[in-house]
Amino acid sequence: YLPGYVTKASLTAPLTRGVRQVKAFFGVRNDQAIDPDVYVRPDVQDAIAREITGGAGSDSRANAARAAGILRDHAAVPMLRDSIHAQDSQLIVESLIAVEKIRDPAACPKLGSAARDLDERVQSIELEAVGDLHCIDCAEDVRSAFSNTRNARVRRAALEASAMLANPGDRQFFQQYLKDTDTDLRAAALEGLGRLREPEDFAALQEAYNEQDADWKIHLAAAFGMVNEGKVDTHE
Repeated sequence: YLPGYVTKASLTAPLTRGVRQVKAFFGVRNDQAIDPDVYVRPDVQDAIAREITGGAGSDSRANAARAAGILRDHAAVPMLRDSIHAQDSQLIVESLIAVEKIRDPAACPKLGSAARDLDERVQSIELEAVGDLHCIDCAEDVRSAFSNTRNARVRRAALEASAMLANPGDRQFFQQYLKDTDTDLRAAALEGLGRLREPEDFAALQEAYNEQDADWKIHLAAAFGMVNEGKVDTHE
């Protein structure tokens, strides 16, 4: 279903080259997914979904979760949702990334434990999923994660998730980080204000946009916020 996943050549080449390719493929975070117009047979989707919770080992379950994400397998959402609270960190990570790709809000109720997960990698990816799926009910968990962590990656993920949720109660929270020295935190704060669309914040967004020598992330986030505020003219 995904071009280039297995190399085609002689009778034995797909196995030897394919296995080597698959090992590399599963070694890092994977952001690949099939195009929306690719049809996946229902029996394939069902088989992968069953493997997520019924696989013989943690590796096979994690690989099945990754495959479900690549295939945008909506049939697997209930299994992925249950696997978010599994004991194996890799299975949790793959399940979280998969629900992000599938974009099914039905997974939101299981994402509220972001602030309590002890694995910082899991915690940051879970917060990212909360933002991407727009899980409004998890807003308090996101704030708790931001306040209680000392890990920079988790803090960034939490503020970015808050920016995606765009809760009016977080406006002062975003304003607090408009001048932060951490580029990612500052960009997230600008995006959050842009989504809230309060006219009083336009001046701060414009100031960041016009700031000399600022990181491109700052300029882009400020531009995003200004457009959300209604600045859509096209002059240079």
